[in-house]
Amino acid sequence: MQVSDGGLVSRVLGGDVGAFNALARRWQKPLYNFAYRYTGHVEEAEDICQEALSRAYAHLARLRDPERFGSWLYAIAYRMCQDRGRRKRRRVEVSTDEMAEAGVDPSSLLAGAGREAGGEDPEDLVEANELGELLHRALQKLPEEQRVALVLREYQGYTSGEIARLLEVPVATVRSRIFYGLKSMRRMLGRNAIGQEFLKP
Repeated sequence: MQVSDGGLVSRVLGGDVGAFNALARRWQKPLYNFAYRYTGHVEEAEDICQEALSRAYAHLARLRDPERFGSWLYAIAYRMCQDRGRRKRRRVEVSTDEMAEAGVDPSSLLAGAGREAGGEDPEDLVEANELGELLHRALQKLPEEQRVALVLREYQGYTSGEIARLLEVPVATVRSRIFYGLKSMRRMLGRNAIGQEFLKP
């Protein structure tokens, strides 16, 4: 039976470093996907993913509810994305020495995080890539607040209530951002002959 996030957090706080590696493996891909859809850049998303895991490890004792590790991790990554957006020309490096000394290697956990498994039909793969690129470009044109709300709901599966807690805004605000974000996405995708069925209602 799979150990819950809370169980793994408890093990880490009890001195089991391997338990954090298990947490990182569990969350690395969704975290990378969130960072990539937010920033639009592979390398930046990988950096954010790695540093968010590093910060989570360093400050794990501050987490009030261990079962909400995933939401807490997203909140860390979200703040990092905001910081980088405000300082695009200046790279911020965060030390990962503490993790390395404890035997945690976040960089190794990112291998292949941004790549999908092979084996698909070539024509289907080309079509999927073209659609993915159209969605990606449309998403990047949205205002930041709408983009974040949409990514968290449509791609990460969070409810409006969970997003509201993560972003520290009213639920009604989240729903409004999602509504107008979807409306804008559908308008932009309609110009590329893409049907609305590619976005959830």
